[in-house]
Amino acid sequence: MRILFISHSPKEEISWKYTNSHMIHSKNFKALGHDVAYVPKEDWAKITFIIKNYQPDVVITLGVIAGTVAWLRKLHLIKIPKLVYYWADNYEEIMGESHGKRLVRFLERSAVKYSDKVISISKYRVERGIKEFKKTEGKDIFYLEQGYNKEFLTNAKPKLLPGENKIKVVYCGGLTKSKGFPQIENDIKDISNIDFIIIGDDVNRKHPENKKNIFYLGWKDREDVYSYLISADFLLVTEDNDSSLKLFEYQVLGKPVLTPRGKISKYLNLNNCLFYNNFSEIKDLIKTDQKFTPQKIKTWEELSNEMLEIIKI
Repeated sequence: MRILFISHSPKEEISWKYTNSHMIHSKNFKALGHDVAYVPKEDWAKITFIIKNYQPDVVITLGVIAGTVAWLRKLHLIKIPKLVYYWADNYEEIMGESHGKRLVRFLERSAVKYSDKVISISKYRVERGIKEFKKTEGKDIFYLEQGYNKEFLTNAKPKLLPGENKIKVVYCGGLTKSKGFPQIENDIKDISNIDFIIIGDDVNRKHPENKKNIFYLGWKDREDVYSYLISADFLLVTEDNDSSLKLFEYQVLGKPVLTPRGKISKYLNLNNCLFYNNFSEIKDLIKTDQKFTPQKIKTWEELSNEMLEIIKI
């Protein structure tokens, strides 16, 4: 099968060994013998030319560009045998402020409405598709959860984490507004009996200087991140997003995960989460005597095979 991905990701990210779920799937598809091509953000202007020359059996779109592709097809300006929208995020929420809510809403809704199939890594978004667009789960909209890389977990080795406090909380991700920063950094100052280890940077690949109980380590290789995760007492999720990749990876580790209450607590049944309404509640949550054990999560190889079966329906 000839599969063409059209994404909002730049060229530099496509060569990464391990990154967003759609890139993992594309690499797994190749490994299974499928002919896979990728249109990065820089080549959006060439979309019609690329589709005409590549002649894909299926086009999988992501991000707000998906709305444009859906309209081009609807207006018969491009020919696509099968159009699949991989609904990977809440784009109006995360991009509305910077790109205009009306425009982002229009493009996101167009992608859902005019694609042949919608695959979402979020139960919240599947519910939206059913309620707002009259989609039918199992027919034209499907839920496909996130997975984990068993190789990284197998090779992980414990690390000595910085700080003088006994309790270590590790956060891994961007230091962006959608993730709760910089407000969370202000809240952390009031929780002095915990050391917070922050792995990640802001959009400019920068991070603040270390503070008394906050240690910024910058970005780490994905293989290396698991070593920090298995060394933590608690893992931290700050974004109320039921499709957060890290949320699923963390369940495999059998560590308690400090998680905001909302979409995650409503749509997912994850045994290792401790939910907070306000960040300040973390100082009480760490007193838990609850037992935590590794939870079975599907591997990316399993999920890629499931995604191929959905595409073929």
